[in-house]
Amino acid sequence: RAFFLVGITFLLGSVTIRGRYPIRSFTRDPTPSFDYQESSMPNTKNGCPAVVKAATGIYKSHLISNRSRRFDNTILMTTANYGYLDILQNWAYMADQIGLKYLVVAMDDFVFNELHFQHQEHPEIFQHIISSEEKMPTGQYKFRETAFNKISCNKFKIVLHLMNQCNVDIVFSDVDNVLFQDPFQHQMGQMIYSHQFDYLYQPNVYPEIAQKKAGTFWETREGQSIPDEANTGFYYLSSAALVIKEMLSETLLKCEEEDEYDEQHLFWSVVREARFNQSKTRPLSHCTSLQVKSILTVNDSLSNQHGKESNATRLCPLDPFYHPTGKASPRRARHWVSYHANYSGKGKQKKIDKLKKARGWNLEHLQLQQPPVKHSMGQNYSVTTKIFEV
Repeated sequence: RAFFLVGITFLLGSVTIRGRYPIRSFTRDPTPSFDYQESSMPNTKNGCPAVVKAATGIYKSHLISNRSRRFDNTILMTTANYGYLDILQNWAYMADQIGLKYLVVAMDDFVFNELHFQHQEHPEIFQHIISSEEKMPTGQYKFRETAFNKISCNKFKIVLHLMNQCNVDIVFSDVDNVLFQDPFQHQMGQMIYSHQFDYLYQPNVYPEIAQKKAGTFWETREGQSIPDEANTGFYYLSSAALVIKEMLSETLLKCEEEDEYDEQHLFWSVVREARFNQSKTRPLSHCTSLQVKSILTVNDSLSNQHGKESNATRLCPLDPFYHPTGKASPRRARHWVSYHANYSGKGKQKKIDKLKKARGWNLEHLQLQQPPVKHSMGQNYSVTTKIFEV
């Protein structure tokens, strides 16, 4: 069943960034209310939550055109817990500036309640929110801490659930992967629309030359074969990719057995196993430089509805010239479409510092104060949640 949250009262002020985007600071314990009532937006007949269906299509209604309708079955989604509320707000601000529609999956009731309240006050923001069914820790955690791994594995669980339940393509972005330009009107969008790829991923390892010239990465050794491990903070996944779905399911089993690793390491270990034990039923292939160039130079007005050239599950990296990770120098930020502020071993503040250097932080003058609560934000304090709709 679908629900929506009512009866929340916060005695809070508001701050406007660039004249229109309200961000608020907590001034009291954000303990969630549990006064839920049945929503007027029920699930659709196939069991897909109506709020998810409403988030499908990438663009907000006033920006829809024939050019954008090619992504009618695609969802841009992100997730966050309460400890990353400010980074989520920064991510959403930049997506809003581009005119993108997106789904936010709140990992705990604290962040869900806050986003819902902001939407009630300002209907133009956080229009599509659901809450994770799993119990998730609410704090700030470093890479591969137990709580970090639990949250990261839950992202895969949510993605797989939405793909199976709603039959949609997913573009997933971590909240520390900010968007400077519209990726769907760029190379990534062309690659998605080509229908030639099942999984587009962000490479972790790439040579210096790939940061200096567009398109060179696919010519390098690193760009020509399936990597041992790549990033899971920004990717596209086709709903038709049955083999990738199987890999996600296998990853979730590993998550239960090996809690010392995050979903990224475990997923790519499954990919490695599939690569070395390929069968006729699960063949894997990697994009070639010639194939990518052909797709990127094809007449954009022509629709590619001929399906994939091969029955193999095809993976392809995004060009790190346009989609770099936290290893890249901010000096090249002028041509970036996205930027992932990872490789921040010292935690959340290091991510924010990287975003600031790349001019990807729009909350610089805002002091989000997380209030003292009865349970330490660093502990695995969590609340039981269901799927709710706004």
